[in-house]
Amino acid sequence: MDFFKILFEKKPFQVISLIFITISFLIVFSIFFILDVKEEQPNVVDKGEKTNVIADNTYINAKDMLFDFYSQYLSSSLSETERHELIKKSCTQNMLKTLDILYSFDDEEGFIIGIDYDPFLNAQDIFPIENIKIENIEGNKYSILWNETNSNIVTLNVIQDNNNWKIDSIDMDNLEQIKKDVIDYWNKKGKENPKRFSE
Repeated sequence: MDFFKILFEKKPFQVISLIFITISFLIVFSIFFILDVKEEQPNVVDKGEKTNVIADNTYINAKDMLFDFYSQYLSSSLSETERHELIKKSCTQNMLKTLDILYSFDDEEGFIIGIDYDPFLNAQDIFPIENIKIENIEGNKYSILWNETNSNIVTLNVIQDNNNWKIDSIDMDNLEQIKKDVIDYWNKKGKENPKRFSE
């Protein structure tokens, strides 16, 4: 204690400078430590009823929305109920009405009216995800490729719906024919196509 007292009396400026530098270093170190801890934390999802389901995020970039959508859609831990909710949050009403057609099913007959594969994957099964490649073709049109060994490329069109990017349509060569066949089927039965996605 006597040493610091003598030092402070003889060289007060140097002591004050040393204290200031030490405190500044501790503050800067603390800030970097806190930021580093935040970066290392994984994206934790609340383990409630909506586990693994995409949040009501507002996306500035369409590519970010598509990446989040497919990252969760291809997750093996996602239940069918959660996947259905994910679709409804990520698509426009126009797309949801198209999905009503594509997923058309006659519950009474146990008969598939629409398609027997997943239009978001252009495949019947959900593959284990290794990587997702999303490319902007032109305008609001994007190609989706997951896993480099998979050749089932999907082409989507997105639009801004209520200031948020959403999937508005999927490019399919035979889409119009599928729509016609589904509508004709339900017209013959005198019923409307069940709404499984749209409101």
